[in-house]
Amino acid sequence: MSSLIAARVSQRSSSSVSTCKSETRSVGRCHLFLDEAANLSQSFFSRQNLPTHAAYARAAQLDIYTLNVSLLQFRHDDGTALVHNLFSPDAAAFWFFSWGFVFEWLLGNRDVVSFEGDEGRLMLMSSTAFSVESLPNPNAIPYLMSSLVAFCLLSTSQLHLTQFGPVGLMTAFEFHQLEWYRVVLTAGEATWFVYVLCDVLIVVTKQHTAAYTTYSGLIVWVIAIALSVYSPVTGTAVVNRACSSPVVDFKLQCDAGVVSIGSVTRVWELVGISLVSVGACYLFQLIRHPSLPDTRHSVSLLLSCGATYLFTMDNWKYKHGYYLDKASAVITGLVCVQVKRKFYILDIKLWRMFVIDIPPDLQVPKTHPMYDRVRYAFPLLSSATSVNA
Repeated sequence: MSSLIAARVSQRSSSSVSTCKSETRSVGRCHLFLDEAANLSQSFFSRQNLPTHAAYARAAQLDIYTLNVSLLQFRHDDGTALVHNLFSPDAAAFWFFSWGFVFEWLLGNRDVVSFEGDEGRLMLMSSTAFSVESLPNPNAIPYLMSSLVAFCLLSTSQLHLTQFGPVGLMTAFEFHQLEWYRVVLTAGEATWFVYVLCDVLIVVTKQHTAAYTTYSGLIVWVIAIALSVYSPVTGTAVVNRACSSPVVDFKLQCDAGVVSIGSVTRVWELVGISLVSVGACYLFQLIRHPSLPDTRHSVSLLLSCGATYLFTMDNWKYKHGYYLDKASAVITGLVCVQVKRKFYILDIKLWRMFVIDIPPDLQVPKTHPMYDRVRYAFPLLSSATSVNA
């Protein structure tokens, strides 16, 4: 519909007959659709506004024509490259379809790429490529949420209603600290924030990830425990009776004071400690090993970024290839089934099936010390055959 309106306001001489000559599948429906849509556009645009919209459409069309945005096809018989400008004056009947391509470009479903060579430049429009929308991994959300809840618990003082006196004649609020074992467990849950940070930063830290991740988590754990034990959050109670009368002679509202049991400052302190710990540990490893080679970069495209740099694979390398046991494969989203010499791998991250056939040079002989381990493992090869699942 947008294509039809833009085509009509920019060029009114093209008829549905000439336009539908470019339609090869449903010519009859093409005429019916264009005639009905033309009647709708005539009722939608008033005679006063039509010249304004027509001027805008012609200006946009001229800009696209000047950019030489084109379509490229190769002729089947001799492979000749056929380049066609979207708004070529020689093919005004095709402008209706050209506006459809332009609107898909505007919506981000197509791209326009410039190819520059020694003898000229091609400004070509791509085929339709719809954007892929995916939700965050729900299995990773609880870890971040768990750490934030732990931060809140470590930043909160427990308030209990306690009776005093031999017969409990007086009742008052009393602030209690968390028991030591609860502090240890809660501080351990808070370290999930560190691991989430390290997981996000793997694309930057790469080969240094395995060396600093554990240390940064332990440092945050110890500091959180020490901070909660030696400088715990204490609640405050301020007695300041203030009364007001919202409705005279009918309602009296009094506030006796304010009781505070938490500290937002402590939450930010714990977040800051985590950030500083991750940054300091990474910088320490970077200074300690400035030229550490990235030997895991090309292990396999089947592995996730975390598995590539955090799995211990030194004892799983045979010649120029690595093996991965099937249990660890499930952790990184790979379900493997072996049929004779072939491994059928379902990658649930991409929802694709891959088939791996062990080449003769990567078959571990029975006399090799690795043979017992790799009996229940599969090789990580970049030459796996992809099959749509």
